[in-house]
Amino acid sequence: MYFEGEINNEGGGLVGAIEWPVGTKNWTGVSRRNKSDITTGIPFPDAKGQAPYTYFKVIFEMDNGAAPFAIGLYVTEIELFAAFSDLNKVMVYDANTMAFKREFPVITSRQMAMDADGMLWIAIGVEATKIERYNVNGAKQIQVINLAPNSSVGDFSIDNSNRILIGDVGQREQVLIYSSINTGPFLTSTFGVLQGSFSDKPDEFFLRDDNAHIDKKCS
Repeated sequence: MYFEGEINNEGGGLVGAIEWPVGTKNWTGVSRRNKSDITTGIPFPDAKGQAPYTYFKVIFEMDNGAAPFAIGLYVTEIELFAAFSDLNKVMVYDANTMAFKREFPVITSRQMAMDADGMLWIAIGVEATKIERYNVNGAKQIQVINLAPNSSVGDFSIDNSNRILIGDVGQREQVLIYSSINTGPFLTSTFGVLQGSFSDKPDEFFLRDDNAHIDKKCS
């Protein structure tokens, strides 16, 4: 498993070229661990981290608080894709050696998934209001999903039927299901009640008083 991470020097007093960045520097990158036991992993060249957890790939080293981080990751058997929204690009690494391979521009790239044809779908925008399709070298395809107004991608995945399932964290509060994604994606169904917990009375919600074990209606 691969996940975004950050290592800092905790004030500048820690020493160790492998374990810690120097002084006020900050590392951001990707940690690679075994799914069966996330405290273990397979070392790779130039791996960093505090022993025995030396499974961290440093992508950026900058002053504390300034280093970009990957907001979206996707990995295949051979390649790791890391989306850096602030840098408007996707960086690609060898999934086994963790060596850098290439990068390509994608404006405000966010979460990613891969379809049955080996194409990447990438959520786009600060509010993630659309998902675009790219090949693995960064060539943009014609297929795109533009969400309705007031909808936003919380996260998404592609299932075994090659459908895109989008967790809409906008006003709909539903899972949106798109089919025919390799030709012209369209919304075929949804999962969950429209507007979620606000579906019954949109102007009201409930606060739970755990001490009194009662629910209080608010408006």
